[in-house]
Amino acid sequence: MYNKLKEELKSPKAAKALTKQEKDALENVKKMYSATHNPYFQLVEKVIELRSLPRYYMKKFRNVTPSNFESEMVKIKSMISEKYLNDIIKQAEEYDDEAQDLIISQEFIN
Repeated sequence: MYNKLKEELKSPKAAKALTKQEKDALENVKKMYSATHNPYFQLVEKVIELRSLPRYYMKKFRNVTPSNFESEMVKIKSMISEKYLNDIIKQAEEYDDEAQDLIISQEFIN
């Protein structure tokens, strides 16, 4: 029963709606990925969807326009390392697993 509940909790969750700022940043990140096919921007997408990208960086992505696309893309990639993005994703995944295990364990103890 414990294992079945644990698997159900790990299934994809209903995502909360993103704010307008998050949507705007995400839209620009998707455009960057479409233009470059660089997996870096897929990592950024995931971090935005996790709501874990700091506002300062989010603003940088929102301010990208067709006229400054190339220069901003280079600046952003130098500011936000791939390691930083991977660390955020890893921590989010570990946190979810640990939190769910704790909740399930507590329920069975009570």
